[in-house]
Amino acid sequence: MKTDMEHIWHVLDESFDPLVLRARGTIKRMLESGLCRYILEMDEDIPLGTILWCRFPEFIFFEYLAVTPHARGRGLGAKLMKTVLDQEKCLAVLE
Repeated sequence: MKTDMEHIWHVLDESFDPLVLRARGTIKRMLESGLCRYILEMDEDIPLGTILWCRFPEFIFFEYLAVTPHARGRGLGAKLMKTVLDQEKCLAVLE
């Protein structure tokens, strides 16, 4: 069985050019430190999408929002973002 991190890499790799992704080690350290959080959306054992964000005292910063190509167009990205915004209830910054 794959780990959440392996599923996250799969979604990010399918969604972004490698040149725009942070190094895997950097993302892993950000998540392990607790600075960043994530939600991973799955359909049984198939990863569909993920959202990664960093929490700061006065705002959150969306690091990545990614949906695999075969899962796009169904509102999953909006659902992930709404879940985070409802949970965090603070200013959100997008790049």
